[in-house]
Amino acid sequence: MSARAALPEGVRVLVRGWLHGNTTLLDAGGASVVVDCGYHVGSGELRAWLGEADARLGHVLLTHCHSDHAGGVAALEEQQPRVWASVASRALVAEWDERGLWLGHSGQELPRFEVHESLTPGQILRLGPWCIEVLATPGHMSSALSFYLPELNLVITGDALWERGFGLLDPWVEGEGCFQGAATALAVLARLPSDTLVIPGHGPPFLGLHHAVGIAEQRLERLRHDRREVRRQILASGLGFLKMARPELGAAALAGAEARLLEQHPL
Repeated sequence: MSARAALPEGVRVLVRGWLHGNTTLLDAGGASVVVDCGYHVGSGELRAWLGEADARLGHVLLTHCHSDHAGGVAALEEQQPRVWASVASRALVAEWDERGLWLGHSGQELPRFEVHESLTPGQILRLGPWCIEVLATPGHMSSALSFYLPELNLVITGDALWERGFGLLDPWVEGEGCFQGAATALAVLARLPSDTLVIPGHGPPFLGLHHAVGIAEQRLERLRHDRREVRRQILASGLGFLKMARPELGAAALAGAEARLLEQHPL
């Protein structure tokens, strides 16, 4: 069974629900590291949270470059952090590939920003006192990463693994390989120690890594063989996100968004 656990010293997590991916702060008194930044409409809250921690921001690491995880990066530019992402994510941002970033058809917004440094799976980052191993965890986004801190027995998984599942799989955008990518990601995470503390992309940190992987594997198996359910989840999530991000939208605007999603995801 999964359970809650105390965070290690120097680690803080901002959990804000489904509109914003979680933000993790690694702060040992020097140049701090932030992993993911939430959706852009919450940038003021993000800056206030970092200010309360008296964090001197040195680096921003991105598990992936969707708007709910990278939306706050632009708001942190005045602190001049180095922004890190996978090689493919860095290319998507440089080209501003709206489809690859899940923007245009979804109605989501992402303020432009720059990625300064590329990350590759297997790379070991040493940022201040933090030793961070870069893991390839594709599926939800083919270029997604997770970050394992072995000295803290902690992994930051983005949308590759939640306590009861994982982020949407969209084969219309990410290709048919997203299902196998998700399976690969789960296998990578399953190789970590069972008592590893998980900081997911959404929801509170938890213990019970292998239990969560088992739940995710069952969900993945069902989705592999049910394209209608995959599309239903994409539509429900896309419209739900818009309602949270832009509560002023009326029925006509939401109907238009639904029509665009249906057009981009034909059966």
